[in-house]
Amino acid sequence: MLKLFSNLSEEVMVSPIQSKRPYAKWMPFSEEECLELLTAKIISPLFVWGGDFPEGFRYTGSFGVHEHFVIHEGLWITVENLVSIGETCTDVFIRESKLTCTDINSFLKIWLNQKANALRSLVIKCENINEDVIFNGLEDKMITVEGTMVYENEKLSAMFESMGTPQEFPPGLKVLRRKDGMIAAAGLHSIGLCICIWTDIRSIQENETGTWKLLPINNPPIP
Repeated sequence: MLKLFSNLSEEVMVSPIQSKRPYAKWMPFSEEECLELLTAKIISPLFVWGGDFPEGFRYTGSFGVHEHFVIHEGLWITVENLVSIGETCTDVFIRESKLTCTDINSFLKIWLNQKANALRSLVIKCENINEDVIFNGLEDKMITVEGTMVYENEKLSAMFESMGTPQEFPPGLKVLRRKDGMIAAAGLHSIGLCICIWTDIRSIQENETGTWKLLPINNPPIP
């Protein structure tokens, strides 16, 4: 059974019921519970998934519309899932992941083809990051930004004081620029691998810190 803490105007938090003491722990979701919530296409600024997904879980559909989407156990997340999440979610945080540097490289190549257009920040807790692998084959799509880049979702910070922490990228960083002008920077921060996206190079250069101000996103309608 799931616990669903919901105020759709603000946030949805989902977790399985804990087992009883003295061996309290989070119980795993069932596959039916996962699919029920994922296919519901919930629209809420904050959506947090707590607990573990069943072993071998797979999902190939679309996701709900969220300003901040958190998955505590994302071992089931694939590149295709990342693309789908990026179509409707703005800031994404995946605490556990099996995604490799090669997977991130594949995702960035898909993003370059103007997919995952709602995504502005992706944080994945992972280790052994190799930037050469992440950007392999993308060298001709990269430019150097001389100033310090700071990503801050001011809209999210205004809704939730504990969220929207600015992410800073050092000067001289090479970033991806796609045909429509959007910029993507990637780097390893204390919270994990961070990929942050700006609408264009001018939104970085307009002020001293390069703070990005969230622009309206026209998410596709939920069928």
